Amino acid sequence: MLIFKSVIFKLFGLFLRLSTFILFLYIILSIGINTDNFFMIIILMIMLWMIYRFIDRCIDYLDYYYLQGLRRTKKMNELARNIEMDFVLNGNYLLSELRNFEIFTHDKVFFEGIKNLVRGKVDNTVISIFDYRYSFIIYRYGYSGDFHTSSETRHKIKKDHTIVYFLSELLDLPKFSLHRKGLGDKIANFFTKRDIQFESNLDFSKYYSLRGENEDSIKRVFNKELLSFEKSIVNKGIRIEGSGNKLIYYQKKPVKLKDMSSFINSGFQFFEVITMHQLHFDKITI
Repeated sequence: MLIFKSVIFKLFGLFLRLSTFILFLYIILSIGINTDNFFMIIILMIMLWMIYRFIDRCIDYLDYYYLQGLRRTKKMNELARNIEMDFVLNGNYLLSELRNFEIFTHDKVFFEGIKNLVRGKVDNTVISIFDYRYSFIIYRYGYSGDFHTSSETRHKIKKDHTIVYFLSELLDLPKFSLHRKGLGDKIANFFTKRDIQFESNLDFSKYYSLRGENEDSIKRVFNKELLSFEKSIVNKGIRIEGSGNKLIYYQKKPVKLKDMSSFINSGFQFFEVITMHQLHFDKITI
C-alpha cells in the first residue's frame, strides 16, 4: 500500500512539474516575444522557475519525510514483532537515560526526539534500537568590505542517527568513545594528542580514534581480541560509546532499511565480544 502511495505521489509531482512547464510555454506563445515585452517575459520566467522549484522541493520533502517515514516505521514495527520486542513510535522517555553519552549532550538544541523505538530484554540485557534526530541553530557573522557594518546569518542544522543501545549488568565500562578517523580527527590529534595509543597495535592507533579520561581502564577493556575484531566492524561512519553498564553503537546518518539487518547484527557482535557473552538471539533479518 505504501509503495502504491509513493508511486501515485511521484506521478502527481511529475504532473505538477509538467503543468508548470506547459503553462510557461502557453504564456510565451500567447503574448509572443518582442522588444516591448522582453523584460516582462524574463520576469515571468523567473517567477515560474521559482514556482517550479518550490513544487519540486515540496514533493521531495513530503516523499522523504512522510511516505518514506511511514515505510520505515512499518518496517521497524515488523522487526519488533519478528524478534518479540515492544515497539513505540515516540521513545523520548529514553533521553534522560542517555544524557551521559556525547551524542546526547548538545548545546543550543531546539529539538530532539527518539522515533521508531524497538525495545526488549535478552539474557538480562535491555536492547533498544531506534532513530534519533536533533536540530540546532548556528550563527555565522560576517563583515562588509569596509568593515563598518556586520551581518548575522542563522542556519538550522538537522542530524539523524540510527542507534543500538545496550543496558546490561554484563557491562562495567570506563567512559570512552570510538570511531574511525577522518581527516579532521588526524589534524586535531596532531595538535592535541587526545587519542589513546596502543604500542602493540599501531595499525589500530593509526586508523581509529579512541578517547576517554581513564586511559588505563580503557586499555584493559580493549584487549587484543577486541582490537582485532574492531578492524572488521568499525567502518567509516560507525561510532561507539560506553559508560558504566551502558553501550551505544550508532551511525552518523540514518541506516537504510536494506542495510539495517547487517548494522544491528554488527552491534550485537560488538556487544558479545566486549562482554565475552553470546546473546541467545537469532540473527536479525528485515
